[in-house]
Amino acid sequence: MYRLRVLDTKTVLAEGLMETIIDFDKNNMANVLEKAETPNERRHDFTQKDIYILAFTDDDMLAGYLECVPCVKDGEETYLTSMQIDRRHRQSILISQILLRAKRDLMRRSLTN
Repeated sequence: MYRLRVLDTKTVLAEGLMETIIDFDKNNMANVLEKAETPNERRHDFTQKDIYILAFTDDDMLAGYLECVPCVKDGEETYLTSMQIDRRHRQSILISQILLRAKRDLMRRSLTN
């Protein structure tokens, strides 16, 4: 069974989750990152004040996440900046759970508040 956590910048930094997410990306996207011009460490801007991350864990291991940030020019617009699902969970209901929860949360709140 998946466990859901809704994370903000403060939580990501306080709990040291930045490295967990970057390592998750490295493992999940090795072939893509090998050819990428931007280092993976720069793909995530954890200094962004209003970051929104849905993290799903399975047995305390990260199974997948979705990351959103508000547009710098128009805080009412939201960008989906990353979504990763561990290959062991790609045939599960995780992708629909992530997308449905993100839709519900983002329709309810403004990331600029």
